[in-house]
Amino acid sequence: MICQSRLGVVHLKAAEADYLAIQTENDVVVLLDDVFSELDQKNADRLISLFNPDHQLILTSAQELQLKDDWRKIEL
Repeated sequence: MICQSRLGVVHLKAAEADYLAIQTENDVVVLLDDVFSELDQKNADRLISLFNPDHQLILTSAQELQLKDDWRKIEL
């Protein structure tokens, strides 16, 4: 249930980012804070794919993320 509600909220964030990009004609930066904590890899990949590739995504996680090779990761 938590997984479904988390994905639902992220769907809304992706739509909001698209709307803001169209309305402002500016690039959009989206911060997603620890949204992967209860998602399996399949759902984590689905979550990321919701966002337009033109948007900049900043992802935080307490766990190591398995991102695609073309993503840049900064570890703190």
